[in-house]
Amino acid sequence: MAQSLSIPDHIRWRKVAGEAVIVDQSNAELIVLNTTGCRVWELLAQGLSVADIASCLHQEFEVEQDQAVADVEQCLVSLQELGVVTITGQT
Repeated sequence: MAQSLSIPDHIRWRKVAGEAVIVDQSNAELIVLNTTGCRVWELLAQGLSVADIASCLHQEFEVEQDQAVADVEQCLVSLQELGVVTITGQT
């Protein structure tokens, strides 16, 4: 089973001054992501996979591919723990 990433329907977001401002409408919680986190979020919102998001970060931020994958996975786990991303399946 392939990994599936999604943003729940109760989550809204906007990009403000290079940062992602995420609002969880179920509990009115506000989350702000820095520039790198914002880029991960933008790519996630476009429906890209972990590998594709990491590839974009590798190119855009000139970070090693393995490090980009690890950073994306860590970011997504944190977002999942906050309840703003749903991850199902295996990587």
